[in-house]
Amino acid sequence: MKRKLAVVFDFDDFSNKEYRLFINAIRGTLRNLGRHFSVVKILVTNPPTTADLEIQESEILLEYDTERQGLR
Repeated sequence: MKRKLAVVFDFDDFSNKEYRLFINAIRGTLRNLGRHFSVVKILVTNPPTTADLEIQESEILLEYDTERQGLR
């Protein structure tokens, strides 16, 4: 039975350029992890506010959990 994997990235100090470089660099790794895990989830906290997140059609962008933000 395959396990689930969740990873959290905090981009608090990343510029737009650094953010894009990092996301593009890990896409292949995430696809490969999908072979070993039934679910691979990524939570991005503090993305650059002005950045085009360059989310591809096959990727889903979820906003940070509102409960953890204290909004509920």
